[in-house]
Amino acid sequence: MKKIKTWISIFILMLLVLIFAGCPQGAVSGGVPYNITNNFAEDSSTGFIVQWHNDKNVGAQVIQIIEENESFEIENARAIVVRGVLWNPTRTPENRDVGNYTPRNIFRTEVTGLNPGTLYKYRIGSPKGWSETFYHLTSGGSNTNFSFTIGADTQDDLFNQMKATFRAANEFDADNRFFLIAGDISDYPQNNINEFPNYTKAANEFNIRTPIAATQGNHDTYLNSNPSNRDEYMFGSAEVFNSFIVFPENGWDQGEHHGPHRSKSYYFYYNNVLFIMLNTMASQNETSTREPNHTAQAKWLEDILQKDKDEGLSKYIIILTHIPFFAGRGSSSSNEPWLVAPVREAYGKLISDFNVDIVFSGHDHVYARSNPIRIGTSTSLRDINFNAVRNGTIFSIAGSIGPKIYTFRNPAGFTNQFIPLSYPVRTDQQSPGMFVNVKVTDEKLIVTAKRLGVETPLDTYEVFAKR
Repeated sequence: MKKIKTWISIFILMLLVLIFAGCPQGAVSGGVPYNITNNFAEDSSTGFIVQWHNDKNVGAQVIQIIEENESFEIENARAIVVRGVLWNPTRTPENRDVGNYTPRNIFRTEVTGLNPGTLYKYRIGSPKGWSETFYHLTSGGSNTNFSFTIGADTQDDLFNQMKATFRAANEFDADNRFFLIAGDISDYPQNNINEFPNYTKAANEFNIRTPIAATQGNHDTYLNSNPSNRDEYMFGSAEVFNSFIVFPENGWDQGEHHGPHRSKSYYFYYNNVLFIMLNTMASQNETSTREPNHTAQAKWLEDILQKDKDEGLSKYIIILTHIPFFAGRGSSSSNEPWLVAPVREAYGKLISDFNVDIVFSGHDHVYARSNPIRIGTSTSLRDINFNAVRNGTIFSIAGSIGPKIYTFRNPAGFTNQFIPLSYPVRTDQQSPGMFVNVKVTDEKLIVTAKRLGVETPLDTYEVFAKR
């Protein structure tokens, strides 16, 4: 009987192959998928998202999913056929070079209708060639305790420091459910076309069981017609980043300019926590080499926070950005005027008005955190009270998990009251990396900043529930 069921399952899958063989985009065919990335759906208790690449002559492939203790070959194994979209990245719509990536099809699908708190396994490809088996644990959808880990600025070629840091994070907390990367996965991806493919290879060691969610950084955005000028970012453009990193399509950019080349933002719920991934490289209308435009994204953020408040959906709110709200490198950011102050002006009051718990950022390659503070209409540093206030938000720069190192410097005229706790991530190239672990309980968030190879935490603090 078992053999009959197995043959039925194979027959159904092969039938899908035959059906799609006649479709304009080609057949369900072989070629083992590569550059596999995954993320949560907006509701992480019932769905997740997966993306991969394959050759341009592979028009459609299958994702096969089943509960972890079942077999892919049983008759009720779920098979989803996914059509590829051709990516032929020679130039962007703004006529900027993106590097000599080979044409290929990109496959993306959102798997829905899953059971909360359930471990699934899935594979991608076709009967002619499958990926390795991946696993996905849906969230419980309630106030169940869990942990997650934050890092920033990998900016590496082989991502060995990222791998060492993430391994240490998993050893530190066996219940680590996912990683968040606060931007700058790549360094200059159009100059080194191996960076994003190497990232996906390194990430697969972890996202085979533990998803990695990322937001876009300035280096991920960099699409420059003049390689000698490394500060001419194409704000709002993210063709390469979007082709390698996957996320739910619920960001601000859903209007007339929506498309695969545009900068993205998104959000998801995991148990009782709302995670919002703000894209601080966004541009409201056409892309620009001068500065981002945050207006539309700020309205999107307000709408999400208002809906969450009105419906009482979350107990905690975590926001991730690449550009921080307060510079950890002091006046060193003055040569990039689009950086910190416009981000603080666009989103600071909103974040305070809705009592966001923590904002984690990257970019400055240092570790720092503020007291719980509030930002009002005036966002001038001299008008902000940096002493702890009730229902304030903690703003934290999450260090670096890549090879670049910087030194923390307060802006001129400010003491350590500006950022009351700050450390350089490392003092030399050989020093270990760091990560930030967050344990979520019904009562509070417990945050620990940890350096590799150092037993004593770099920092630890608690944030009690406000809702």
